[in-house]
Amino acid sequence: MYLKFTKSNATTMIDVLLTLSISLTCVFLITSALQYGKIMTLKLDETREQEWGIFLAQLEQQMMYSKRVRIEQGSLRFDSLEDPYSFTTPIKDQVWKPITLKIGNEGWLNYSINGGTNIILTSVGSCVYEIFPRYVKLYITFKDGQKKMGVVARGFD
Repeated sequence: MYLKFTKSNATTMIDVLLTLSISLTCVFLITSALQYGKIMTLKLDETREQEWGIFLAQLEQQMMYSKRVRIEQGSLRFDSLEDPYSFTTPIKDQVWKPITLKIGNEGWLNYSINGGTNIILTSVGSCVYEIFPRYVKLYITFKDGQKKMGVVARGFD
């Protein structure tokens, strides 16, 4: 009862070991790729949340000292103080600048101030505004279908 190794048995054993190592390598690479995909998705979501937070903070800063808030041609328009932190000039004597918040051609939500444009939110599919006596409510749908709702306090009127 001795085991005799023949050439065909040795080749079969090498084939099995080689197949096993290739299979394990493939499984390892696939799980690594899936984990990397999850990490990238989380980072993209985190970036979107940061962009959203900055957008709301910037809009609230502009709306804090605003008047004549209105919706015209699908855009949010209002007048804001040129220099809201000027303590030497009374508010009634300060310069008011018109600001328009609208979606541009590339799906960017833009501030348009005196003809210039500042991109403040990217990948926007649609935006709906509701104006209330003390705040403005925004409903934004991004191009990937994600929806956000924000409330921003407003100023004078």
